[in-house]
Amino acid sequence: MGSLTIDGSLRLDDRISEFNIEAGFIWVRGGKLAIGYSDNRYTGKLTITLTGTMNSPDVVIDSFANVGNKVIAVTGRLELFGSTVESKYTRLTANVKPGDNSLTVISSNGWVVGDEIAVGPSKRTAKEAEKFKITAINGNTITLNDTAKYFHYGFSKATVTTDDSGLNQISSDYGGGLDMRAIVGHLTRNIKIQGSSTDNWGGHIYVYHWIDDK
Repeated sequence: MGSLTIDGSLRLDDRISEFNIEAGFIWVRGGKLAIGYSDNRYTGKLTITLTGTMNSPDVVIDSFANVGNKVIAVTGRLELFGSTVESKYTRLTANVKPGDNSLTVISSNGWVVGDEIAVGPSKRTAKEAEKFKITAINGNTITLNDTAKYFHYGFSKATVTTDDSGLNQISSDYGGGLDMRAIVGHLTRNIKIQGSSTDNWGGHIYVYHWIDDK
């Protein structure tokens, strides 16, 4: 569709397993766009794809807010309650070397085969971050769909004091330290908002307090 403007309440039926919504822009103007509830989350798949281009007309809310194009503009309410995963991020407990196709982490609770993960860089360039899909899980050992191209540092324990999760550093009287083990982030979400690849022009969400005085 060209665009979608919501002035009433649009609640997607959470009994439907998959939604794909495409629009140049979406303006939740004075109403609400919703799926799921905080205590009853949507477990299907919702993908919202913004299809505008660099040359699409801008969305102008008022004289103070030109929010651009390829946007979800929210001046009403946007309530999207998707599934949660326990281990949103973790750390490597052993080195990953170029050519390896598996890794071990502190915790992989909630991860399933097919999920996408990202491994942070261990050197001075962010270009050595890598993304993989999970092909098998055995405890906290993860088998990957491809081999690593770069070295990522991991160790069985941090060299600084951390909280019970093993992830977050606790300050000490000696100034603390830095946990150098590579971060592994869980990327897969069942609700995804994305921009199309047209023009390499990304989409965005803009939330703005606005009162319609018309």
